[in-house]
This record gives sequence, structure tokens and C-alpha cells, in this order.
Amino acid sequence: MTINQITYLMFVFFIIILNVKAHLELRLLDISADKKSFWLKSINYVLISTVSFAIGSFGMPLFLITANLSLIGGLIYLGLLFRSLRQPVSQRFSRYCILLFILFALVMSIMLIWQAPYIYRYRVVASVLFIITAWHLKEIIQVIKIDKSIHLKFFVMLLVPVLILIVVRVANFDPINYKNVNYVYQESSVGLLARIIMTSLYFGMYVFVSSYFYDKLLLREKDVVTQLKATMLALKETTAEKEEIDRLLKEREHLLFSLVRAEKRVQSGVLSASIAHELSQPLCAVKINIQSLHRIVRHEKSHLFDEVLDRVDSNIDRVTGIIDTLKQLFIAPNGQYEQISVDQFIKSLDVILRSNAQKKGIQLVYELNAPKAVNVIVGEFQQVIINLLNNAVTALSPLEMENKKIVIKTQQLKESLRVLVIDNGMGVPEDLGDSIFDLMKTTNESGMGIGLWLSRYIVERHGGSLVYKNQPNSTGVAFIVELPSVINQ
Repeated sequence: MTINQITYLMFVFFIIILNVKAHLELRLLDISADKKSFWLKSINYVLISTVSFAIGSFGMPLFLITANLSLIGGLIYLGLLFRSLRQPVSQRFSRYCILLFILFALVMSIMLIWQAPYIYRYRVVASVLFIITAWHLKEIIQVIKIDKSIHLKFFVMLLVPVLILIVVRVANFDPINYKNVNYVYQESSVGLLARIIMTSLYFGMYVFVSSYFYDKLLLREKDVVTQLKATMLALKETTAEKEEIDRLLKEREHLLFSLVRAEKRVQSGVLSASIAHELSQPLCAVKINIQSLHRIVRHEKSHLFDEVLDRVDSNIDRVTGIIDTLKQLFIAPNGQYEQISVDQFIKSLDVILRSNAQKKGIQLVYELNAPKAVNVIVGEFQQVIINLLNNAVTALSPLEMENKKIVIKTQQLKESLRVLVIDNGMGVPEDLGDSIFDLMKTTNESGMGIGLWLSRYIVERHGGSLVYKNQPNSTGVAFIVELPSVINQ
């Protein structure tokens, strides 16, 4: 085998590996379709050109036409790739490149038909190679201004020697020495060496293009890894924040539970006198009835015995009812939602609500007109009603007026119901406004400032609202609880 055959077979093997590598990498690269198209077309044309040069070296010089045309086509597409790295390639510019290729093909065809000497054919090919390589150099220099990749600088280092080599070889081309040369394979050893060097430089440029894209792939993967690490870190921070939020929510629930218990303790002090009064009446009646029993037994008036026992039993039932109501007030709620009738629920609290009002000389009136039910945590809702009544009692107590009155009213709306606690006192001062619902805000010297805040919190947690509305002419205030009613009851 000749040196030409061995050299071009090695080039074929090399360009096949490079071609396969390029196809595999482009499947992973996230680049525009035109860049992929230019790169694949360029390396495919160069592969065809190299294979054609190899076949031609085995005594089939007609393949040199395909080799030269494919080489120029591949280099044109490579130039388009370089241009696309800095700006989109317009259709007009692509047409100019196609015209250059067609012009080159026509000139080469005419020269072959006229059997032009090898030296002229070579000069045409060398001139076109010089123009395309100079264009490559110009495009790369422009790209370097926006992309500082080391591979682009290597392109410059390869393209400059190619231009110098083309100029030197054409300038030193001696027609006498090439008089009997008809094909490229018949050149002297010096010409062969120059051709091998130039081909190697072009192949080196293709290697750096492949490395440039591979570097972009690695950078993209590095960015993905960096983003993944950032995402994992953010997830850890989010998880830590979520755990902290959960902890704070648990602390808040514990605090609210403590506040409810504290408010109940305050209410227990307020209701103590009323409770004692309510219990003393039936107990006193029990004592009188027992004394009556002693007298009956002594006088043997047995017909009165059953009547007195019935009264004792009735009074004991009354005491039991009061105690059961108080037990519901002071035990911790179980936190379970129940469906209740608001009207019936308020009636069940009458013994507690009325005793506190009557002790202060306040009339308590019920206007219950809400037949539908609501879903509530019974203990918490009970807390709201008692809080609002105690506030009304506290507001009316110091006033020197007759006919002090509190009205507990229920109203049925379309999809909700209202509970109104209305007193005929002085109302809420305008300068306080909605701040009466703030935590630790109180106008009562003995209060803790959590009653109204806690009541609003409980109502809103049940999906409702708690507001107040002063009555006309400073004739009192209405606290309005609105809750969603049970649908399709």
C-alpha cells in the first residue's frame, strides 16, 4: 500500500469515530435545531469527502470530484455553524453559501470537461479553501467576544496556520515540477506532507468543535447538578421550616388551650357567687323538707310523707342539673365537632346564664328562631356564648339605670345562622373600635383581655365571624356571631 492509501484510511477511521461521537452527543445537547443540523451536515460531508479521497487513492481518480465537492460543502456548513453561535443564520445568507457551492461545482466541472491542468484545478480549490477558512476565522473571532471558551481560541490557533500554509503552497507552486501531475496522488513527497498537515489541521478543528459541544454538555450537566443540589438544599430548608412551623403551631394550640383554661378559671370566679346562690336554694329546700319529715314522722302523718319525699327528690334533681351544666363548662373540650341545635344548646345553658344576670339585677330575654343546626366543638362554642354574656353583664353592672336587659337572639339566614348578644348599656366607645378584639385588650380592670380575642378566634376557626354593632343613640351594643348552618339538614 502507498503512503496516500495508508494516510487516507487512517483519516477515514478517525472521521468515522468523530462522526459517531458527534451524533451521540447531539442527542444529549440542549441546543437549537439549526446548530445541530449545521454540525451534522458538516461532519457527514467531511466523512464522504475523506472516504472519497481514500477510494480515489486506489486508482479511481473520478472520486476526487466527490471528494472536493463534499469537502467544500462540509466546510461551508461548518462556517454556518460558527455563525449560528453568535446570531441566527438568515435564509439570505444561507442562499449566498449555496451559490458559492454551486459556483465551485460548475467551475470544477468545466475544468474537468476541458481537461484543465492539475495546477489550475488546485489553485481553484486552494482559493475557495482560503476564502472559507478566512470566513471561519472571522466568525470565530466574533464568537470569542461573547464566549470565552478555550476551544474557540484553539480554533484560531488552527485556522491561522491553515491560511498561511495555503498561501505559501500556492505561491511556491512550480508549474514545471507539476507538468506531469494529473491528480493529487501524483504530487511529490513535499506536496504530500503539506496536504497531510493541512488535512490534519482541518480534522483538528473538527475535534475541537466536538470538544466544544462536549464541554457545553458537561457545563449543562454541572448546572443540572448544581440546581439539583440547590433544590435539595432548599428542600432541606423547607423541611426544617415546615418542622419549625409545625412546632410553632403545636405551641400555639397549647397556648390557646391554656388561654381557654385560664379564661374559664376567671369565669369560675365570676360565676362562683351565682353558682352558690343557685345551689343554696335547692339545698335549703332539701333541708326544710327533711325537717318536715322529722315532724311528720313524730306526728305519724304518713299521708304527707310521700309528698315531702317528692319535693326532696325534685330539689336533688335540680342540684344535679346545675352540677352537670357546670361540669360541661369547666372540663376540657374533647376537640370533636358535633352537630347541635343552637336554640336547644342555649336553653341548656340557661341555669348558668340567667343566674349571673339575675344576681346583678339584669333581665335576661331569649328570642330563639334558628331551627337549623351547626357543626361546632361544643366546649369551645359554649365558651363563646358565656364570654359574650359575661361581657354584657360586666358592661351593665356599674350603670345606674332601671330595666337593665340582655337579649340573646338567634336568626336563621339562607346558608348560616346568627347568635346575637344584645345589651342596652352604653355601647363600645368609638375610639376603641375593632381593637376590643385584640389580645390583652380590655376595658375591665378585673379582666385578662383575652375573652373577646379568644371568642373571635374560636368562631373564625369554625368558619364563622364575630363582630359588634353599636345600637342607635348609644342604647347598647350587639355582638353578632355568624356560623355556617348544616346544609340539607
